[in-house]
Amino acid sequence: MQENSRNVIQALERARRTQNITYSELAKRLGFQDPSAAEHALDPSRKQTLDTVARIARALGVDTRFELSQGKTTFITFYNFAGGAAKTSSVRDVGYQLKELGFEVLLVDTDPQANLSAWLGVELSPKDPRSLAHTIWPGIFGINGNPMEDPSSYTLPEPQKTTHGLHLIPSVITLSAIDRILPTADNGTLRLRNVLRKLHGYDFVLIDTPPSQASITSLALNASDYVVVPVETNEKGASGIAGVIHAINSHRVSNPSLTLLMLLRTRANPVMRAARDISQELGENAPVPVGIPLIERPAVYETAVQLRAPIPALPNQKRYDDAKAEVWQVTLELLDTLGAIIKVSGSSHA
Repeated sequence: MQENSRNVIQALERARRTQNITYSELAKRLGFQDPSAAEHALDPSRKQTLDTVARIARALGVDTRFELSQGKTTFITFYNFAGGAAKTSSVRDVGYQLKELGFEVLLVDTDPQANLSAWLGVELSPKDPRSLAHTIWPGIFGINGNPMEDPSSYTLPEPQKTTHGLHLIPSVITLSAIDRILPTADNGTLRLRNVLRKLHGYDFVLIDTPPSQASITSLALNASDYVVVPVETNEKGASGIAGVIHAINSHRVSNPSLTLLMLLRTRANPVMRAARDISQELGENAPVPVGIPLIERPAVYETAVQLRAPIPALPNQKRYDDAKAEVWQVTLELLDTLGAIIKVSGSSHA
């Protein structure tokens, strides 16, 4: 075990002793049935996940902060060419949770449907020709759309700050024109990558994509270091994974470092046996890490849309607790996969 992992567990054990909290009480706070589970979780010889360490710290009231070991912006596209896979809500919720964990986060809406933008309270008018200037369009074709301009001079617009503190480059339905024009542009599908890397001050850039294999999607995949694939937890979702992975692999010609980071099991139904079986099969046989199932909760997610709020930002009411906990854990799983570290009272866990 790495020394910093040992140090952070030891720091948490010291905090438990200082507060005179028994393992039984800690287990109760953590929701463990067996008190020995809390003792095992604080055993420095055992490797724990970021989620477990963070939950223990919260249960003990110990302040934590997270850091990415690489110390540079991480670009992640959420991609699945099938509709209904919960890409947009995943970008919204994971992005907000990362912000709440102390990271600087930019969300980029490349889907002309603009659901991510609308769900965060930003709605551009397709009737206003100035709307495109607030999207990724100027970074792809320039402000004036002059084909004689040098693309290296293109920049993205100033991101908009949403009600919940997220930074967003929004979308609008007229952005769909990119698919018609981009194939004629020199190195067109690399232009989003180039302009995004001119940005500074962000730990994460999360990109929402349309449910298609269009040119806009290629822009996003070529701009990213990693891909997260939300998969609807049913037979349709499971059967489409191979095609999604093939599409990702095909973009490694233009983006050799593109890496499939993890699968997200979305819209899971724990009541239906078939759905449970598919969820288990995805977890056991996937070629990359798989996040915990995000349960289908129509009322909760509809409330989030109506309130223009990410799931973790919903009111502190019991009916939202399970959905919030799932987003928290999925986000910590993503950070774990990226090799992030958690710092607790001067120690760190990787």
